[in-house]
Amino acid sequence: MPPNVPVFPFERFRRIFLLGVLGMGLLASLLSLLMSERSPGVGSVDHVSTSITIALFSVLLLALWRGWVSTTLVGGTGLSLMLAYQLSNLAYRAANGTLASGGLGDGAVWFALFFPLTFLLLPLRAALLTSAGYYITGVGIAAVSILTAHVNGGLNPAVVNPIGQFFFSHLALLVMIYLYARSQAEYSSVHHMAYTDPLTGLPTRRSMGGWLERELGNPSTIGFSILLVDIDHFKQVNDTHGHATGDQVLREVGMRLSSALRGEDEVCRWGGEEFLVLAANTDRQGAEHLAQRMSEAVRKEPFLGRLSLTVSVGLACWQEGDTAETLVHRADEAMYRAKASGRNRLEIAG
Repeated sequence: MPPNVPVFPFERFRRIFLLGVLGMGLLASLLSLLMSERSPGVGSVDHVSTSITIALFSVLLLALWRGWVSTTLVGGTGLSLMLAYQLSNLAYRAANGTLASGGLGDGAVWFALFFPLTFLLLPLRAALLTSAGYYITGVGIAAVSILTAHVNGGLNPAVVNPIGQFFFSHLALLVMIYLYARSQAEYSSVHHMAYTDPLTGLPTRRSMGGWLERELGNPSTIGFSILLVDIDHFKQVNDTHGHATGDQVLREVGMRLSSALRGEDEVCRWGGEEFLVLAANTDRQGAEHLAQRMSEAVRKEPFLGRLSLTVSVGLACWQEGDTAETLVHRADEAMYRAKASGRNRLEIAG
């Protein structure tokens, strides 16, 4: 997704999705328990398993809602519970003959939910293997139960087609979810390469272009600023110490600049030895303080234990009528004035 399009945080999405699933599971379990009280044919095993499920869903829902445990832990526990419940329920119905005589039972409607949960919580390959194992085990239990009942003369022919349709449709669902998840993973990989600098791990100027357009479209009441940062005498580093050392310096400069930023600021590798910082919701005075922090972060300690470096910074504050091009151009001119004035300094665009 291009950076100028709002991105819904994935971790927040997972948390909301799990809260919804746990809530629906709890309501469904409560309904099942209520109906079992009015159904004399329901066995004690079903009653006990439903009660345990309600208790576990309640604990997980409360823990996730209050933030006592991580989304990953709750999701993994939920997956394990769902797997154990569905497969043990199938095995129980197979063992007492009700699967071959009466079908999969009401709880089977939740069988499919395991697949999207698995691909949401696990890496692609692990999700595929886990889902395939879950599906194959379910098919195996049903097949053995039907064949055994057929041999013993206890098979109800009317259940064979619904059970077959159930598992064939779920196989199609599993394949579709896997193909979708795989396409999303490939897209994410391409997106990462397009918007992330491979050397420093910072966003690229393409990412910065989206952020600038966002700020220009809705500047805060005090505006925003950009700072173009250039490493002084970087060519000498490459010529004297080699490009491998130069690459290490670039990575370290990127990390030091990032450490000096506020949470709302953005930094990218603009090109070569230049970095561009977007200081959102920042006036001139705030941007000057930010430039001082970045400059100090770069020069406070030698790089690789032996190289003392500085940076020249050009600052441009947003003005009415600015475009991304004019703003960057003014910052670039200010940065070159800093270079011409002796380096290791800040110049502010008019």
